[in-house]
Amino acid sequence: MDFQVADVAVPDGLQNPPVLRELKEMKGGVVAEGKEAEQGLRFRAVREEALRVGAQTGLAYRYGLIMEYLNTNEPKLNVTFSFAGFVKEGRLLVPAIVQTPNQFILDQEKAEARVVRDAYTIEEEAKIISVVPTWRDYLWQQYGYPEPPHSSMLPRSETEVIAWKAGLDEGWRAGVRQADSIYQDRLASLTKAVEGRHLYKTLESKEMISPAALKVVANRVTFNGRTMNVGEVIYSIKDIANYKQSGDWRPVWTR
Repeated sequence: MDFQVADVAVPDGLQNPPVLRELKEMKGGVVAEGKEAEQGLRFRAVREEALRVGAQTGLAYRYGLIMEYLNTNEPKLNVTFSFAGFVKEGRLLVPAIVQTPNQFILDQEKAEARVVRDAYTIEEEAKIISVVPTWRDYLWQQYGYPEPPHSSMLPRSETEVIAWKAGLDEGWRAGVRQADSIYQDRLASLTKAVEGRHLYKTLESKEMISPAALKVVANRVTFNGRTMNVGEVIYSIKDIANYKQSGDWRPVWTR
């Protein structure tokens, strides 16, 4: 099944937004130029601090833009990545299955090759849940901005100012790339989780797999030491999903 994948566009001003410009304008006390300022420990410390601040700021800023995009498109995401249809009896989240087509497996030791048209692997087993998952469980994240640098770490000479600005730019780009990478990885995990459960339901409807089942035990009153539980219900997984022999399969009409 094809899903509409959220694609967060990069704003034109992302390379030099106000928050980055403010950091570039920060300076410490003024000192005379000298070789020590350029090659000493302080010069390297200023640059490393710029890299750190730039990377953390870029990550927080960029993922904040991603979250704004996701919140704006929440109605669409609620439909595209809905888990509601994958929950049985309000507590059992069905497994997720991955399909791998056209496998060629070569065993050099046995001088044997196998060709597999489709391989199905249970990627996530059925599990008991308290609430139905949503896309936010996979994509939502808030990264904080770094604390302002200590005054001793701010550039003082012209050479340090150049190093400070260059370090901020380099760190900023790294932070933005990290935010995009995190988002893409989480989006891929979400898509895989939803597609895998759609595939499970397809295989179940074709009776190619035995369904996972939930066991429910309702107790009026139970006792646990000095605690009395009234209206206790115990949920457990009675049967896990398992594949069936091909003789038990049945076709399903599809458009």
